[in-house]
Amino acid sequence: MKNLQYLNMRGNSVSDIKEVNKLKCLPLLRALVLMENPVSDEDDYRIEVLITLRRLERLDKDEYTDDERQEAEEVGLLLYFTWGDFI
Repeated sequence: MKNLQYLNMRGNSVSDIKEVNKLKCLPLLRALVLMENPVSDEDDYRIEVLITLRRLERLDKDEYTDDERQEAEEVGLLLYFTWGDFI
């Protein structure tokens, strides 16, 4: 499973962004679909996923923009300096 590059979890009742942390064990994951899950309705959902899965290129079939990447990096650094290894 470590070679998995695409994962479709559409409509699986994922309700907490912390569940995304479990996907860190997939180093080659580049595309993730979480549409139709409660978590996808949260504010800044795309950024929060990217902070956790930094190598991700696409979320819900949309590529990450350079602006989203920059925001994720800035927020991630702020969280790191505030909470240490929490993220």
